[in-house]
Amino acid sequence: MARKRKRSFSDVFQSISGGLLELIKRPIVFAWLFTVCGLTVLTALSVPKLRAAHPAPSDIWVSFTQVPEWLDDSLVNELTDLARGHLANEPIARDGLIATSTALAQSGWFEEIRQVRWTSDNHAEIDAQFMIPYAKVNDGNRTYFIDMYGKLVPSRVGQTVKDNYHFIALEQLAHPAPPRPGMQWDGKDVIASLQLLHLFYDYEWGKQIKTINLSRFSGNKTIQFTTTTPSVFVWGSPPNEERALEALAIQKLERLSKAHESFGAIDQNDSGQFDLTDPHSFIRK
Repeated sequence: MARKRKRSFSDVFQSISGGLLELIKRPIVFAWLFTVCGLTVLTALSVPKLRAAHPAPSDIWVSFTQVPEWLDDSLVNELTDLARGHLANEPIARDGLIATSTALAQSGWFEEIRQVRWTSDNHAEIDAQFMIPYAKVNDGNRTYFIDMYGKLVPSRVGQTVKDNYHFIALEQLAHPAPPRPGMQWDGKDVIASLQLLHLFYDYEWGKQIKTINLSRFSGNKTIQFTTTTPSVFVWGSPPNEERALEALAIQKLERLSKAHESFGAIDQNDSGQFDLTDPHSFIRK
């Protein structure tokens, strides 16, 4: 039996060179092979980088582009933890950003989530519009917040706003709280209260007002409010809905401003009852 001749290095080199020459003569095959090899190299280089760019949850830093000054720090931490959890559970790609945006929108704390994006390997930035509390609502043993349109702000264990921000509380509303955040609180009394708040918040003395009481609204649309002293004021009808021979809203506001300028307080720093409805004067009962 004849023995197989062992191939030398020069024979192997000639075979490889011949194969490459044949590929060059067939440009379509050569281009296909070059593309496959290029993709293989790129994948090998990118996988380690992707793994390195997917940090542990504790290493992910989340920030909001705009955080309202009134927002309590504990709520900010709660929302960043929510975002961090979704970012950590998803690959650093479009799916993870979408999941995070959806979770934040469903939390009820935002009017709009404009964008969630990675700015570096471990920093995610969120551009969003927060819901803005405009008033408190005291309903039994619970306190809620609503925005300037009467939509319910989410409730939570812990503070929503910082202690140094003043919100006037609505009391004795005709309807209970909506079933979920973002829904409108029913009732004409809510609408009338918000109209009045739009006026009060424009004045420095607005901080002296503690509550707006709607217990008499369903009968004759009378609004009352209390001060921090405390004193009780009969405001009367909603703004621009005054009855005949009732002082207009602008007259009532001027009387309150004059009392604040003269005495440093709209109730003259003295507990009592005041009636603003008389068209001629500020009546103390």
